[in-house]
Amino acid sequence: MKHFLLLFLLFTATIGGTFAQTDSRDGRHIFNHDIPLTQCNFDGSPVSGAVPQPISANTIFTIRTIVDTDYIIRIARFTAGEKFTEKNIALVATAAGTDIYFKLSVANYNAFAVRLEKKGNFTVGAATTLIKIRPGRKSEEGKYNIYSEFGNDFNIGISAGWKIRPNRLSPATHSLVGGLSFSSIKATPYTTKNYLTAEAIQSCVTFSGGYVFEYDKFQVTLFSGLDVMPGQIGRSWIYKDRPWLGLGFGFQIFRAQGTAGNKTSS
Repeated sequence: MKHFLLLFLLFTATIGGTFAQTDSRDGRHIFNHDIPLTQCNFDGSPVSGAVPQPISANTIFTIRTIVDTDYIIRIARFTAGEKFTEKNIALVATAAGTDIYFKLSVANYNAFAVRLEKKGNFTVGAATTLIKIRPGRKSEEGKYNIYSEFGNDFNIGISAGWKIRPNRLSPATHSLVGGLSFSSIKATPYTTKNYLTAEAIQSCVTFSGGYVFEYDKFQVTLFSGLDVMPGQIGRSWIYKDRPWLGLGFGFQIFRAQGTAGNKTSS
């Protein structure tokens, strides 16, 4: 079991490194608030006579290159089916058809804009269930009664599912996820039908699924799951094949992050 745990932790660390890096120049972005921006050249140098121009909230743009601590952006044309306006055309290209670029500092991006994402997307993260409730059951005469149990077994693992953000201006999201984790569970002579002679901590694999509410990276989860304890101890365990209900808290560690660098695109 120790070897499986080591491999699992190594796997989650690898997944974290894979999901943590998303280049800022990929995809599209949108302004949440009005902002004045000044026109520049593709290399970030100023355009002679350029003055700040008002860019309206909900304007979509792409990041074409990064110069020091500034993004060089280009306003997107309205797509088919949307109404073209002279204002949009004036922000996209000159009368001669030359592309127009604007300089946007990273600080202003963080304050005024966000990456334009779908309302629903795939998410990968890590969470731990802090409180487990194992429902009890009265058994037939001569058999072991299964008492309700409130536990705080240590467990940590990986979860994946579908996340929905109803409002892009809000940091609140809702997810339905499934997970796999490793747990340490207290077993006693009674809960193992006297297979153990003294209380001991046993390792097991936990399969779970549930709902996650996330607010700016911090998560609260409502889960149900099943603990699978290996060996004869697991076969004797009175909670074998009995699902639990859980409440947990966590932190989304596999989160897309913009990266600065020297990559350029035209």
